[in-house]
Amino acid sequence: MSITRPVILVGVDGSAADDIAIEWAAREASMRALPLRIVHVLDTPTVPQMITDDIAEQALARSGAMASELVEQATGKAQSAAPGLEVRQEVRPGRVVEELVKAATDARVLVLGSGQRFDPSRLGLGSVATHVTSHAPCPVVVARTPAEGEPTAGPSAGRVVVGVDGSAASATAVAFAFDEASWRRCDLTAVHAYTNLPDAWMVDARDPAEYERAAARVLAETLAGWAERYPDVDVVTRLVAGRPVPALVEESAGATLLVVGSHGHGWFAGMLLGSVSQAVLRHASVPVAVARQAP
Repeated sequence: MSITRPVILVGVDGSAADDIAIEWAAREASMRALPLRIVHVLDTPTVPQMITDDIAEQALARSGAMASELVEQATGKAQSAAPGLEVRQEVRPGRVVEELVKAATDARVLVLGSGQRFDPSRLGLGSVATHVTSHAPCPVVVARTPAEGEPTAGPSAGRVVVGVDGSAASATAVAFAFDEASWRRCDLTAVHAYTNLPDAWMVDARDPAEYERAAARVLAETLAGWAERYPDVDVVTRLVAGRPVPALVEESAGATLLVVGSHGHGWFAGMLLGSVSQAVLRHASVPVAVARQAP
């Protein structure tokens, strides 16, 4: 019986964000000696009744040719970023989110372009990234570089940064973050914003020090054992009295990667990272990995 190697998967759509995603995915695949699969989903809209079959077929053929050209160009960019890389191409008809999630079945990680950055008038990230990070069966990386005016050198520049909240989802994020830091031969910063600690109601609200002690316990328990598994990764911990999104965004400026957990369909009442992951995707200036807890 043959064993299929996992792949690094990158979704392309012809937008300006493709180049950053392709380069990030190519280097990740090369680093891990895995194949890179480039996928473009050909979204075929419903054809109006007044359009003849011949015209519809011609339009579909043109769309298919453009899609093939798109993945060919993406392949060239990937091989330029990582010479010698094994690259596979795929054009899949269907709905973008559904097909990307299906394509990620055998992927170690799915990489997407940055989508819509934060805009006060548009609170949503690009809809594809938003939905894929909530449903993909593997970690999803939204690749990006700092825009003009964004900070490039924060406290953890050059490191992997991971958000911790004590949940099972953040434990998943910690596992992914340690592995990435080890492969990248860089160090790790674990950040816990303890204002939103789940058991905060159980401590004396009149004693701020008790909140900090409880937060320190959560951080220590979540990180327990990982330093022994990855002795090559130096770990720095940060306890922040504040909200998680600003803490993570500030800490991660200039970082190699920011990792957060997600419950997928979870809710957020000041403590779980489900909505935090989406907010971080809107605000962070570095590549963000969303490591979703398995259902």
